[in-house]
Amino acid sequence: MKHLLKLLVSTACFALCVTGAEDSKLASLEVALDEAMTQTAMNMASFEISEYLKEELQSAEQQVRAHLFDDQSRTLFDSAASAWIDYRTAQVKFEGNSYAGGSIQPLIINLASARITRERLNLLNEHARLSGP
Repeated sequence: MKHLLKLLVSTACFALCVTGAEDSKLASLEVALDEAMTQTAMNMASFEISEYLKEELQSAEQQVRAHLFDDQSRTLFDSAASAWIDYRTAQVKFEGNSYAGGSIQPLIINLASARITRERLNLLNEHARLSGP
């Protein structure tokens, strides 16, 4: 079981790194997760990663929204952002449900949240890049 956990954590860290995480704070959080030796430490480290990415997402959303010049675009963006939060919440619950009651459930939930948040963050960063300065 411990080998399965390490594989799961390593795979999650690799997935986060592959998506372009070059931020030193995120890198140090990922190292902490990779080096965690107990389930509690893995749960806590994965939570920190998830929360950090949520903060980064909020910042990216503010930047995208600041570059929207009309009310309709802002309304559509806000609607999409709200629907995306609902999607993330539902998907994370779905992925964590198989581990209900187990000590690994928080890790699964946190890693799913981090992965999905990173996907949205990458999408918004790409949108900002294509939209120009």
